[in-house]
Amino acid sequence: MRRSILLETPRPTCSPTAWGNGPPGRLPPPWPPAPRWRNSLGSKGTCFLAKDPAACRFPAVTVASFEEVSRSKRAYAQANLVEYDEHDPIRGKAVIQPHGNRYLICNPPPCP
Repeated sequence: MRRSILLETPRPTCSPTAWGNGPPGRLPPPWPPAPRWRNSLGSKGTCFLAKDPAACRFPAVTVASFEEVSRSKRAYAQANLVEYDEHDPIRGKAVIQPHGNRYLICNPPPCP
């Protein structure tokens, strides 16, 4: 299992998720400058890294850490189930997963 792509990119991190980004195969636009994307951390349909889970602006659920889901198939299955359950754009919550000393925060999906 690989770590989040946000941990492998050389730039500070905010990424649109696959939720509501248009037809498959369409590439996202180039990264905007940092001051503009920092405002999008509270936008639905984005993922970002934070040092504190309180950076999340939506109701959230926490899943097992990356290190734990890498070791345990059961922990992976439980985290995957929570992530799947939160894909609902009406009632979905943000999903927070610890990654070492940081947190991967996936905001809820946007409304269609």
